[in-house]
Amino acid sequence: AYGGAVMLTGRLADSMSPSLLTVSGLGVFALTFCWFATVNETVGVGLLILLLTLRLTSFGIVGPPNNLTAMRALPEEQVVMASGVFALLRSISGTLGAAVSATLYEQRYFCHVQRYTDTTDLAAPGVQEALPLLRQVLEGAGESPALWPVQTVGLLHQRLLAEATTLAYQDYFLLSAVLGGLAILPALPWAEGWQGVRRLWKRGQTERRTLAGEPLPGAQAAGSTDGTPHGHGSGVPPSDRARQRTERRR
Repeated sequence: AYGGAVMLTGRLADSMSPSLLTVSGLGVFALTFCWFATVNETVGVGLLILLLTLRLTSFGIVGPPNNLTAMRALPEEQVVMASGVFALLRSISGTLGAAVSATLYEQRYFCHVQRYTDTTDLAAPGVQEALPLLRQVLEGAGESPALWPVQTVGLLHQRLLAEATTLAYQDYFLLSAVLGGLAILPALPWAEGWQGVRRLWKRGQTERRTLAGEPLPGAQAAGSTDGTPHGHGSGVPPSDRARQRTERRR
């Protein structure tokens, strides 16, 4: 998926705006990690493969446009050195990203474990309803009845830890989706968009003046060169002024 996305995006980057491809890749990344944040340990293999494929595809879409944009801004003699610097930065960012992700996961994991520890009461009605079901599981597994109380509490503890692990991963995926969405903002073509807005505004002003019968700025500038002092005009129609100049020449 990653290789195919890189090849396709590399071809499209030569004929399309790199900003459009970068924004598309970041959008796929953010949506994929939002989807990741909704899964749990019951996720199917097919859905997991689809999510991983989308994640790798988003990486392949973002990479080539960024490289192309950076290389275009450099002189030809510096392209080789810049390629090495980009590779080094990618390696450093990958290492730091893995360390930060692991730290974030552990922090959220212990936070959820502490929350379950503070809020879970073995005397609560919901827990008391779950204990007989756990004892039935132990009985079906052939465990000794004398060990059922201890093993039941152990299974409940494992269930809570598994739930804390799932929630920690969901928090990490959700944060990654938010960061991917925020990364879209600097990737947007703000300069091109602002120029387009200015062109539309000028066009609207021209149409408004045309409908109102007002002289256009270009026409005013042309009228200021007819020999009238200070370029204010004399109030005489252009045809009359031309006839007067002809008579003076005679």
